[in-house]
Amino acid sequence: MKRTLLIAASIAIAAPQVFAQAKNFEGFSLGANAESTNSQTTLTGTGSDSNTMGSLAAQAQYTFALSPQFTLGVGATAAPASLNAGAVNGVSYSTKNRASFDLTPGYAVSDTTLVYGKLSALTGTSSAVDATGTETTANLNGVGYGVGVRFLLDKNFFVQGDINSNRYNDVNGTSLSTTALAVGLGYKF
Repeated sequence: MKRTLLIAASIAIAAPQVFAQAKNFEGFSLGANAESTNSQTTLTGTGSDSNTMGSLAAQAQYTFALSPQFTLGVGATAAPASLNAGAVNGVSYSTKNRASFDLTPGYAVSDTTLVYGKLSALTGTSSAVDATGTETTANLNGVGYGVGVRFLLDKNFFVQGDINSNRYNDVNGTSLSTTALAVGLGYKF
């Protein structure tokens, strides 16, 4: 009986601390990310080219604690800078005004470490400039996925890193995909 009481008391003491892991990440947050993005443009049946560039992105997210260890983040990321996406057959391709709407399920490994996945709906604008300087633009839509980790530095500040793979819809036989490495810092309210 004493042993059962001791085990029950230990569980009662530990349970709120375990739940605190996910609770530490709950709430609204804003962040800024430095990204290194490799963009690849493929022209069906013709060829492909790629280019790697750096850019900045802003992120807003609300994270819910679903259970003692699991979280779900809902947010958006915006990256307005223009990225060179390569040149095929004398036409230079680029993207700009990229944005994503993200679902980020996470697992709190400890009170200060969250590992997460990311599923994103993508939007943006593509630009194709030919040798004469004529520009053609088109709207982009797509889907992305990724994985990452977030470390709390204290109860409000955090650093994070993730890798994302994105695939945009084909535009006039041209497909665009990107792989982005992002490192950022943020503030959780």
